[in-house]
Amino acid sequence: MRKIFLNIHLSLALGVGIIFAVQGLSGSLIIFYAELDRLLNPHLHTVTPAQTRQSLEDLMGIIREAHPSRTGSWKLLLPTDPQAPLRADYPKPVEKEGAFWAPLMLSINPYSGEILGTRFWGDTLMTWIYDVHAVLQMDKFGWDLVGYMALVLLLSLGTGLYLWSSRKWRTRPSRWFKVHGSKSHVLFDLHRLIGLCASIPLIILAISGFYFVHPTLVKPIVNQVFPIRELPKDLQSHILPHQKFITLDQAVDIALKYFPQGEVRKIVTPNGQQGTYEVNVWQPGNMSQRHPLSVIWVDQYSGKLLATLDKQDNNVGENVLDIFWPLHREIQEFLGMPGRILYFFIGLAPTVMLVTGLIFYRKKRSTAKKLQSQKPNALLQISDSQ
Repeated sequence: MRKIFLNIHLSLALGVGIIFAVQGLSGSLIIFYAELDRLLNPHLHTVTPAQTRQSLEDLMGIIREAHPSRTGSWKLLLPTDPQAPLRADYPKPVEKEGAFWAPLMLSINPYSGEILGTRFWGDTLMTWIYDVHAVLQMDKFGWDLVGYMALVLLLSLGTGLYLWSSRKWRTRPSRWFKVHGSKSHVLFDLHRLIGLCASIPLIILAISGFYFVHPTLVKPIVNQVFPIRELPKDLQSHILPHQKFITLDQAVDIALKYFPQGEVRKIVTPNGQQGTYEVNVWQPGNMSQRHPLSVIWVDQYSGKLLATLDKQDNNVGENVLDIFWPLHREIQEFLGMPGRILYFFIGLAPTVMLVTGLIFYRKKRSTAKKLQSQKPNALLQISDSQ
């Protein structure tokens, strides 16, 4: 069994280890995505606060005036810092037709209404790195591949843990890393020790990563134990003759009446005449600050509530699924900066394990070849002596 698991572990490293390394390195960088993007593009991330902000409806009017041909739905990400701009995303710009995910992104001063900058996702360094992590720069195929690579990573980690547990030295921590051993043994000990320390976080990242890509495969399994509420589908605004539209600000007021202790973080504007407002609200106790999951859908004409999803009513299964995002991407919400630094180094682990494993593998093969080449000479000496 040990030989079988060793061959599986080695084959995965030789076959797809470079993918694990690339995803780990890119994941380490995007732990600090906001800070690095702010460093590279400071003019897009900082505004000077004023006494009052412009209304959301006025800001949306500025956006539409600047982009009159983009008549579809916009996603507004509201700032939580007085010095931060508002961000508006247009999900499917014609300039990126055919791309899996390449929205147009606008940074807007919420006080003056000035558009600070316009860019497409994937055209800047940090968004490009983000795409390396999410889709390996291969669009939809890469997205699916990354999801299944998470399962392969679990297999690699599982075989590695088995190989570690099948040795007697596992019960003696003093033998886990021998500083004064040979270079070959130091490399091997480093490989095993890093793999052991990083295994639990990597397992969490692999499981959560698979869920993000293939939620339709995970939810039915969880649903067998804990019923999961589905998001409402095919919601439509009811068109009435000569009916006026409600404003963005009115949609926000309606959401806050339903969630009085909440804070609106994201608004999706109606897509077409029958579209609805989708308002995402953070509530005290929600696990994700940046991606709140409590949602309210509002008729764009009458302001009527069409559907709601209150995450404070979650059951155990829904909490398990909802915790994946902050565990995978927003570890600072649990452990703060120490957690982010920890995950930065966890992202480096696949590269270190790949390099140390391959060096040890080459040394082992080289030694085996030398021993094999010495066998005929040894046999010849025995024959001569006889």
